[in-house]
Amino acid sequence: LAGHEWNLVEPEVRDALKSQDAEIPVLIDALDRMVGRRNYVLALTADHGITPYPEVLGGWPINVRELTADLERKLDRKTPHRDLVVANRGYQVTLDHTEMRKNRVTASDVARWIRDYRLGDNVPTGERIPERFVGRENERLYLTALTPPEVTDALACARSRAG
Repeated sequence: LAGHEWNLVEPEVRDALKSQDAEIPVLIDALDRMVGRRNYVLALTADHGITPYPEVLGGWPINVRELTADLERKLDRKTPHRDLVVANRGYQVTLDHTEMRKNRVTASDVARWIRDYRLGDNVPTGERIPERFVGRENERLYLTALTPPEVTDALACARSRAG
C-alpha cells in the first residue's frame, strides 16, 4: 500500500520496507515456538512489483485509456458499439471472446498490435506531445506483448537453454 500511496522513490516506502524486513525474524521466532523449528515452510510473496513513476525517470507515462481507445478503433470494426477490451491495466489486457470472434480477432492479433504501439500513438487527439518527447514519437511503448501460450513457449525455451 505504501508503494501505491507514495511510490518507490519516497522515504515512506523505504521506512515501510525496513519495518517489514525487521518483522521477518519475529515471525520466524513465533513459528519456531508454535510449530517447531524445521517443521514448516515459510514462503514470502507479493502481489506485484513496484517501479518509480515514469516522470521520476523521464519515461513516458502510458495513457491506458488512449491505448484502449486506439485498440478498439483498430481491431473492433464489426461491432464498435460493444467493447472488445474488458479491462486494460497497461500490463494486462482482458478481451471479450465473443467480440473477438465477431471481429475475427485473435489474442495474437492484439499482442502483435500492442508490440507495434508507438509513443506518438499514445498522445490523445487534440493534445500536444510534451517537448521532451518530441522526436521520439516512433519509439515502441512495449518491449513485447505475449499471449499465454507464447509465455509458456518462451519459458520452455528459457528452461531448455538453462539446462
